[in-house]
Amino acid sequence: MKRTLIILAIALSLYSCRREGYFGVFDMPLNRSWGVGEWVEFDFVQSDTINLHKIELSIRHSLNFGFRNLPLEIQTHSPDNKYWRDTIILKLTDADNDWVGQMGSNHIDFQSYYRRNVRFTHSGNYVIKVKHLLPVDSLEGVNAVGIIVETDGKK
Repeated sequence: MKRTLIILAIALSLYSCRREGYFGVFDMPLNRSWGVGEWVEFDFVQSDTINLHKIELSIRHSLNFGFRNLPLEIQTHSPDNKYWRDTIILKLTDADNDWVGQMGSNHIDFQSYYRRNVRFTHSGNYVIKVKHLLPVDSLEGVNAVGIIVETDGKK
């Protein structure tokens, strides 16, 4: 009986650790800005069409980043050639105009949920594209852009 419980516990823990997900980071090349109209792309294979998922954005920016808000356009393309497009504004500071996020020695890591309760209706390759919508030709101070896709719950 004890051995059966141990095997069951191990099996359940392994099953719960098998959460499908994706984590991608695009590091901006050194001494290069993020050009207007320039898309940052993330490609991943999604096979889970049953569970709900959440998509999180991660932005690493310098301490002297010149903007307090970061408007973004995000497009997600599915294997059946459909897509959805959103425009969001990331608020990088709080009410006191202090940076929000995890402070590093020379940068800040900011994370925010972009979408929750997403059901991927088709198995296959998905593409998430991100571009900034600031009124500048080249955006200085963004060091990296990341996407995290993970299970959010069952249907």
